[in-house]
Formats: sequence, structure tokens, C-alpha cells
Amino acid sequence: MWSSAEIQQATERWVADMDPAHFALLRHLTVQLRGVLARTRGESFTGTGVIVRLDGDRTYVLTAKHNLHVAGSSARIAEAQLAEYFRSCVNVVFTPPAGAVVSGTIDLIDLPDGITADRGYDVALLRVTDRAFAAAVRALAPPGGVTTMFSASPDWAKAGQTILEIRSRVDARRVVTNGRPFDRLEDPDAENHVLLQFGCGLVARAGTYGFDWRALRINQLGHPAFLDATHEGYQDVFVFDATEAGTTTAMGDSGGPVFALAPTGVRSFLVGLTLGANFYGNRTDNDKNGPVANNAFTVLSSDRVQRFP
Repeated sequence: MWSSAEIQQATERWVADMDPAHFALLRHLTVQLRGVLARTRGESFTGTGVIVRLDGDRTYVLTAKHNLHVAGSSARIAEAQLAEYFRSCVNVVFTPPAGAVVSGTIDLIDLPDGITADRGYDVALLRVTDRAFAAAVRALAPPGGVTTMFSASPDWAKAGQTILEIRSRVDARRVVTNGRPFDRLEDPDAENHVLLQFGCGLVARAGTYGFDWRALRINQLGHPAFLDATHEGYQDVFVFDATEAGTTTAMGDSGGPVFALAPTGVRSFLVGLTLGANFYGNRTDNDKNGPVANNAFTVLSSDRVQRFP
């Protein structure tokens, strides 16, 4: 079982050993979703997402589908109207390496599993169509578009490229359950990935939101498991033991990216989006005030996220 101190020590160690440009890329691909909800007298919403594709003036962001429900719950928005309500109230906030943050308006929300219900594949694709926003994101890539992050997609920042390298849920399952992820990845450390998890949620109990991260070595997680479906009906979920003090999630982290980082610190793969805590295959935990017993993220693969409208 990981303690809070162990998580902090592991995080500091792995970040210190990473290529600084690589860490910066992961950090700045992580975006905050922020808005003032229209029907709740100024109540605010904060979530997290990750930029996965650029195509001309279009920037595509993945986040958790359940964020639509969180944003619409206080206003009691009908399920059929949740996507439109979220689109109208919430902006994507991109933090560049230097200069002022850039805010983009969501012009389309696509649900890979085709259902709005708070179950199924907990992934939503957001589209921002804005030339200045896309230009700011594209500037993350070094000259020529080459990065040290995604070996199969060195020009991810060019039109039409995506950073979703894991092609199938079978491959994704092998990564998070510590098996060899790819036939083409034969390095001896293929089974020793570190999960690097980013979020823009609460960083203090007093209610301060901001960017934060955690690092966890896959082969040291307590009782890791890939669930085809949780008892609530969420699909393709990876869970592992956690405690209240050592949790890797906080309010506002939902939808944040989880990367599998190779021990060399120079190669990583986008493997998931933060779901939350206390998810199980054989029961449902409805006690929101109960202690944290596990953490969970939705496992990503390009066969499940195919549409970029």
C-alpha cells in the first residue's frame, strides 16, 4: 500500500530523472476545464482534460464523460441536454510554457460510446475550433514537430496526427497489467512502467485548484486489476489500492491524463483518463463520505476513440 510520503517521494524522483522537455510536453498537454454554470447562480466547475490531436484550427481534447453529469447535476439538466449545457458553460484552458493562459470555447462534444448516460466508456471528446488556440498548442512541439515522447507519432503536432498510440484495448490492458505492451517495444524495461497522472483539481483542502501530478510504479501497485466493467457499468477501468492520505485523485482531477512512462524517462504512452475512487467489479460504493480504498482510471485505446469530427 502506498503512503502519501511514498507517492510524493516517487513523484519527485521520477520527475527529476525525466527529460525536462518531455515532462514539459506532458504537463502542457494537460488542460483545465473551467466554467461558471449558467443555471446555478454562479457555481463554478473545474475538471481536467488532455490534448490529443490538432487538425488545422481544430484542437481535440479528451476528458471524462462523467464531467458532463457533474456540471449538470446542480442545475438538474436533463440527460439529453448535458452535452450542450457543458459546451455552453465550460471552456478549455491551455497553459503554455511561457506567457498568458489561452482559453478556448468548446464547439462540439462527441461521445465515443454513443451514449450520454453516466456509465459505459467514460470518455468525451471536446473540440475547440480556434486558430490562436491551435497555434499556441502547436508551438509546444520543437522545430520540425519532432518530440521524444511518442515514437510512432513524432509529428503529432501536424494536422491530423493523434497522440493515441495504443491501438487496441488488448494492448492497453497489457500495459496497465504489467505485460509487454507492444511487439515493437522490446526494451528490457517494458514491464516496469511508471504511471504519471496529471490533474488540475484541488491541491489543498481549503479549495485551491491548480496543476499537480503523481508518479506510481505499476509493478508496486497494490491489487491492480483491469475491469471490463465496474458494478456501476463503467467500461475498461484499471483500479489499484489507495488510502485517504495516499489517493492520487482530488475533486477536479476527473478526466486528467494518465501516462505510462518507461524507466528511461524519455518515452511514454497515454493510457488513461482519471475516473475517481472506490470502483469495483462486484459491488457499488455509494458512500461518498466513506474512506478512499482504491483509485481508478478509464483505459484508452485508439480503437475505442476513433472519431475526430
